[in-house]
Amino acid sequence: MMDKEALLKLNRVPDGTPAWLDYKAFRRLQGLFEALAPPEETDGLGDEDYFHMYFFLADVAGIEVPESQEAVHLNAFVLIRRGYKAEEITGPEYERLRELLEGTEEADPDDLALHDFGNHRALHTYLTEGLGLYVEPGRGPVWGRAQELVRQHEQRRAAG
Repeated sequence: MMDKEALLKLNRVPDGTPAWLDYKAFRRLQGLFEALAPPEETDGLGDEDYFHMYFFLADVAGIEVPESQEAVHLNAFVLIRRGYKAEEITGPEYERLRELLEGTEEADPDDLALHDFGNHRALHTYLTEGLGLYVEPGRGPVWGRAQELVRQHEQRRAAG
C-alpha cells in the first residue's frame, strides 16, 4: 500500500474544476468502479476491469492517468466524488419536478424496480419524455436523478 502523499501525486483530476461528466457517463463510471477489486488484490492493468476503467478515464473523462492500478483506482474515485454536470432546468420544469416528488416515496439508490404505474413511473416518464433526459429505469435512479436536478436548480437560483 502506498503512503498518502505518494498516492495523492497520482491524482490527475484537476482541482477546482466543476464536474464535466454527463449523467450517463457518470453512471457508467460508477458501474465500472463497482467492478474494481482493491488494487492490492489484482494483477495490474492486465486485470480486465482495470483495463476498461483506464480507457474510460482516458477516452471519456479525458484524463491522462499513469498506468498503475493505484492511479486508476484513485482517479476513478476522485472523479466519482466530483459528481456529474446536472442539466439546467427551467422554472416551470422545476415546479413540475417538485410536484411529482411531493407524493413520491424516497427510494434506495439500488432499488431498480419500476412499476408500470405510480409516482415513480410518472417521475420517470416526465424525466425521459418530458425533459428528454437519460435516466435508468428504477425507483432509486429516478428518485436520485430528480432530486439532483432540483438541488442543482435551487443552488443556481440561490447564487443569483
